[in-house]
Amino acid sequence: MDIPTANQSDDRGLFLSWRHPVSLRTAILEEKDGMVWLYLSEPETTQPARDCPAFVTTTPPDSVDWEHVKKSGEPPGISKDVASVRALIGHPAPDEFSSVWSADGESVGLRYRGDIISMIVAGHQRGHSKALDHSSPLGEPFDEPLSASTFTTAQQP
Repeated sequence: MDIPTANQSDDRGLFLSWRHPVSLRTAILEEKDGMVWLYLSEPETTQPARDCPAFVTTTPPDSVDWEHVKKSGEPPGISKDVASVRALIGHPAPDEFSSVWSADGESVGLRYRGDIISMIVAGHQRGHSKALDHSSPLGEPFDEPLSASTFTTAQQP
């Protein structure tokens, strides 16, 4: 199992990170207000370069207030109109999550109980998530063949 390099999870939500020894990128799992995102950093920093919705911990709202998102700068949540049946994970525990990396550390997948549920893949504009039922401004639905080809020779840091 891939042990996080940082676990700062508390009663306000999840916050885990994993660093790849080759790319020096950090994968960050962060929960805010019931929405959980996977981020992939620039090399040698924790500054996010890419993101992907991972899941929600509460029932998704009917829709996203995009005007509020633009004004506030806060990341949007998954709404019912794009949520898949796998979007909701109630009461997640930090030890249920791990990361899987491509050999070069340029792509990362988030595992929940051993199953990859979201991923950020090099060369793909947006992340892929099992929480999404179809394409949206948040990302793409999960792509099993892409996951298999990206992480087949994957290494744990």
